[in-house]
Amino acid sequence: MVPDSLFARVFKSRYYRNTHPLDPIRSYSPSYGWRSICSARSLVYKGLIKRVGTGESISVWNDPWIPAQCPRPALRTGPHMDPNLTVTQLIDHRTNTWRLDLLNELFDLTDVELIRAIPLRSNQNADQFGWHFTKTGKYTVKSGYHLARQEVPRTFQASGCGPEITSLLASVWRVPCSPKIQHFMWQVLSGCIPVAANLARRGIACDPGCVRCGAEEETINHAIFVCPPARQVSTFPWLMWYIWKARNARVYENIDERPEEIVLVAEGEAMTWQHAQVEGDIMDLTSAVNAPEPGQRRPAVNLPTSFTGYRCLVDGSWKPSDPLAGAGWVCSSVQDPTLIKGATNFRRSLSPLHAEVEAFIWAMRCMIGHDFRDVAFYTDCSDLVKMVSSPSDWPAFSAYLDDIKVDRTEFSTFSLSFISRNANVSADSLARQARTSPHHVLYVNNFPPNWLV
Repeated sequence: MVPDSLFARVFKSRYYRNTHPLDPIRSYSPSYGWRSICSARSLVYKGLIKRVGTGESISVWNDPWIPAQCPRPALRTGPHMDPNLTVTQLIDHRTNTWRLDLLNELFDLTDVELIRAIPLRSNQNADQFGWHFTKTGKYTVKSGYHLARQEVPRTFQASGCGPEITSLLASVWRVPCSPKIQHFMWQVLSGCIPVAANLARRGIACDPGCVRCGAEEETINHAIFVCPPARQVSTFPWLMWYIWKARNARVYENIDERPEEIVLVAEGEAMTWQHAQVEGDIMDLTSAVNAPEPGQRRPAVNLPTSFTGYRCLVDGSWKPSDPLAGAGWVCSSVQDPTLIKGATNFRRSLSPLHAEVEAFIWAMRCMIGHDFRDVAFYTDCSDLVKMVSSPSDWPAFSAYLDDIKVDRTEFSTFSLSFISRNANVSADSLARQARTSPHHVLYVNNFPPNWLV
């Protein structure tokens, strides 16, 4: 919910004027919309995480602020603890870093590593709620659906006559037809299209009979396969779809379409779709003919050959089994053909995307340190480009994005563009070598002889 939106302000004025929407709220004669929001609270609680700002409002032992597989409070290691301990007491505000002595004293090693990977904001903004199960930190219906499904016992069996059809459901998505028809076939097999029998089972008052032929009960099997108008046509995907559309036209618009008309429309749509696929195959074949031979590197067509100022290629490297993450960059200029390179490693970030962002920030600061102010940056991480261009859409990375916003003001000309991975192999190689180094390394144009640079 956007706090300043009209929707949020109306609900706040009526239901939680002086409280928080996640607090237990007693409301009298609530609307259907508010009841629906309240019913989803249990799901929201499972995915909420408190993002560290100042840390003043986050209880170490009660609030979900640890970014584990599921957000949770910190786990204590001993019997004695301060129940009022807040996260701000774990931060050294002079250096804006975590107090490692306290972390090692209070938490087990797993939590220490997770806490150290949490980025701290330099501008000390307030703590915020976020959604843990998306990269951006914003809630999506898809992520909520997957979280809700994890709580449901895996006892689902697709309904249908005859043998178990779960494998058939999976094969629906490989049928050569348009996505909307694939989805419709999946609904048919899953038993979730609104025929009269399904509506009556859900408590909706309706005539249970078939309006097309007068049968006593309209089931999915009857509507698609048994009803006399449906039996006069074949049942390949497009015909199934248009049989269903004809049924809806009769139910909702009192329009009775003849079977031969249904066949003609379905065949026409099928031919049009198949013709479009042939054109697409021709284009794919043309691309394949122009593709490089096996073993050859695909040309980096998206990396411009002419540029002004400096061009800096950046990459990060992350692996869950390694204790460190790596960063590498390669810089070139029009005036000087000599390449300038840098590589370093740092404690492992929360995810590969976090490592990419940290590598980019380090590269920006290296360019500032070299007094390069006209720089075009390039990365093979498309999410990083989206993040920098639309920072408000990525609240999970706000601590990093605040730093990027400050650092980019040091440049007279600044850009960040996406390039193919094949065009970024030099920066990738530096980042990988830095990640696999057993010790902390920091090289800028002064690499040891055993490095492949």
